[in-house]
Amino acid sequence: VANYTQMAEGVYKEAFNYAIAGNQDPGSTFKLASYMALLEDGFVDTNTMVRTGWYQIPGKRITDSHPKDEMVTVKRAFEESSNAAIAKLINDNYGGDPMKFTDHLYEWGFDKKMDLQIPGEAQPVVKNIKANKSWNKNMTLPQMAYGYEMNLTPLKMLSFYNAVANDGKYVAPIFVKEIRRLGNPIEQFKARVIDDKICSDKTLSKIKAMLEGVVTNGSGKQNVYNPLYKIAGKTGTAQVANDNLGYKLNKKFQASFVGYFPADKPKYSLIIVINDPKNGYYGSTVSGPVFRKIADRIYAGDVQMINNVQQNLVGNTTAPDAKAGQSKATKKVYNAFGIKALYAAKSDYFNTVDTSNGIAYQENTPIKGIMPNVNGMGLKDAMYLLGNAGLKTKVRGSGKVIGQSIAAGTKVGKGLLVQLELQ
Repeated sequence: VANYTQMAEGVYKEAFNYAIAGNQDPGSTFKLASYMALLEDGFVDTNTMVRTGWYQIPGKRITDSHPKDEMVTVKRAFEESSNAAIAKLINDNYGGDPMKFTDHLYEWGFDKKMDLQIPGEAQPVVKNIKANKSWNKNMTLPQMAYGYEMNLTPLKMLSFYNAVANDGKYVAPIFVKEIRRLGNPIEQFKARVIDDKICSDKTLSKIKAMLEGVVTNGSGKQNVYNPLYKIAGKTGTAQVANDNLGYKLNKKFQASFVGYFPADKPKYSLIIVINDPKNGYYGSTVSGPVFRKIADRIYAGDVQMINNVQQNLVGNTTAPDAKAGQSKATKKVYNAFGIKALYAAKSDYFNTVDTSNGIAYQENTPIKGIMPNVNGMGLKDAMYLLGNAGLKTKVRGSGKVIGQSIAAGTKVGKGLLVQLELQ
């Protein structure tokens, strides 16, 4: 969990735990719950047609951020994050009985704290037509549909998305797995199950497809999509209310992206929330790239995720260029990425050659009194071989060796100076 507040230009400090205490309107990330209710109650299917662009309610016109007056499927409306579509669907189907909609939210625990292991969790606020005097019969329900007139923390929203990734099993976040003393565990903690199944498998399958569609075809395509592994998630943009001033006099926004990956075999869930961004405010362009950057770093360091990448990616692309060098390290990298290699060489060091059949290794065994071939190597490996041969080196540039002043195979004596050119 990372919580940073900008204290001054270029200065950030963890001064407030926004993740568990930052109660605000979640915005469009909440549409997941709205569509889940509609699908679970059988009011719509993913191919149901709905109008986007704008939706008129008494006292307000709900307008999409990039309005297009057109009929689209429910799945497409979700992918494009249409406020007008979800407001109309919720109002048309629950307007006569708002409790039917809010009961779903209470069943999913949106109105309750999660009893976290660390203090400071904010009390969620989800309106009820019977309990809240501020309920407006014309505006509250359709605005709740796209994440307004409520207060939820980022961790609350992340936990709900994590339940979808977890095949419907909703668990409270856990920060501490065990407490140890002198290396021995003295107390262990297990995640508390909030709900064994938040919805039917049928609804869950449709919701997962909709979340993947956001990244492959919708608002997350440009900045979140990665061809190497699947991401499922939702963009969110919300105008932040300022206490009694409301929304009209406060033009601050909250941009978010929440989701999980890899979508076909979920292992990680993540939410990015940026308050009052300076360069744009849409979740797709502000928080989406941050989500992608973090997910990419996790992917790059997770061998299990890399091994799950479809093997045909290797067969349909050019094998990546590799530095010549230590055979053990090179083989380990190629094996992790599932790249076919021809192990003809048995020496500790070798050069790699890209062939039509994969990667072949040329043997590079140092011979006493003979200049070794260090072309293609990184500086570390080149210096090691040359040093063992008793040669001195002078280096120019950085990267891998593209030239050596003494040709490989030349007879050399100890103390001879070799100049290496790197690029």
